[in-house]
Amino acid sequence: TANFVLTSSITVTTSPAGRMITVDGVSYAAPQTFIWTAGSSHTISVSSPQSGGPGTAGTGYFYSSWSDGGAQSHTITTPSSTAAYTANFTTRYQLVTYWSTGGSVTPVCPPSPSGCWYNSGAIVSVTSKANAGYAFANWSGACTGSGACGVTMNAGKSVTANFCALSAYYRDADADGYGNASVTTQLCTQPVGYVTNNSDCDDANSAIKPGAAEVCDSKDNDCDGLSDNGPDSDADGVNDVCDNCKLVANPDQRDDNSAGDDDLNKAGIQHYGDICDPDFDN
Repeated sequence: TANFVLTSSITVTTSPAGRMITVDGVSYAAPQTFIWTAGSSHTISVSSPQSGGPGTAGTGYFYSSWSDGGAQSHTITTPSSTAAYTANFTTRYQLVTYWSTGGSVTPVCPPSPSGCWYNSGAIVSVTSKANAGYAFANWSGACTGSGACGVTMNAGKSVTANFCALSAYYRDADADGYGNASVTTQLCTQPVGYVTNNSDCDDANSAIKPGAAEVCDSKDNDCDGLSDNGPDSDADGVNDVCDNCKLVANPDQRDDNSAGDDDLNKAGIQHYGDICDPDFDN
């Protein structure tokens, strides 16, 4: 007696094609065709997500459904005729976000399988936030410039938010190298006409600045908070900068000339003796 067994050709595949399937515990690259006895039971399943393979970094395939409506892993009974079972996948692309010191980005998308995956064609808005003392500088990667960042997901992509440390700069209107403490700005790079110090006490006069020579003009020439100040070599109470006789005590600042004919003060009063001569004899 010849006994015959009814068999069927069963194809297990995926959409898109080429994804991995598991049939009765064995992994295959789809599609695969099996000849099974009608009425026999078999388990079909797929893993999710699946990578896109070599050359497709950032591309992932996420399980959606089986064509027969079964669960991601389920048992089928072989029909008496040819049949096909298709696992449907949705193609998604991974976005990875980075940021430099001084800030953060939203969304936070690490470069890991559990990171941020988006359907093909999705536009993802990425925003930046600077920490105190920093400013957003620009984007690099999938976005450039310093404006809004919207990433169109048609491949695996990454974007980096770059931040810079803020510094204080002060207006130097008289271009003497010293800035005005009351006119300041916070920027990442030094603007034209600004300096990093704020020690100028008169930003409209380039001759007045720290380190300048003090002169007798009732002004604070060297920006030390004092005017006409300095040493008093003859201890007469008049600083050298304004003393007409620095080595001879002359508290009333007389300027006398013994000749009596060539040194009159503005009031026409005749002077007498040379007060700047220690022995007052000429």
